Amino acid sequence: PTVNFRLYNPVTVPDAEEEYETENLAATHEPFRVRLFNTSEYHYKSFKSRPRLGLYTSWIRTMAHSDYDEHGRCVKIPGEKACFFNPRTTYDHIDEFLDVLHHYTLEASEVTSEESVEGN
Repeated sequence: PTVNFRLYNPVTVPDAEEEYETENLAATHEPFRVRLFNTSEYHYKSFKSRPRLGLYTSWIRTMAHSDYDEHGRCVKIPGEKACFFNPRTTYDHIDEFLDVLHHYTLEASEVTSEESVEGN
């Protein structure tokens, strides 16, 4: 089995479930498309900055897509994929990955917060 997921910046996104639902409207609402892009950029930077410990994950360009607009177009939603299919994967690997994920996500949110303050 595999798990696809997205990381949301806790500084700018107070409710990840609500934000995910908002991303479904990205094809028909420009402000939501911009928010989706910002979240994707945040997650990708976090992905690239983390050490590979516990589980190896992959960046995937399309883990989901938005709703379709009136012309049948949608917006691809990128994310990260973790594979649990390896029989040598243990709970310790998963715990180590979650610890790293939590640590580097917090650091990335702090950097993003500082960058947004400097940009104003």
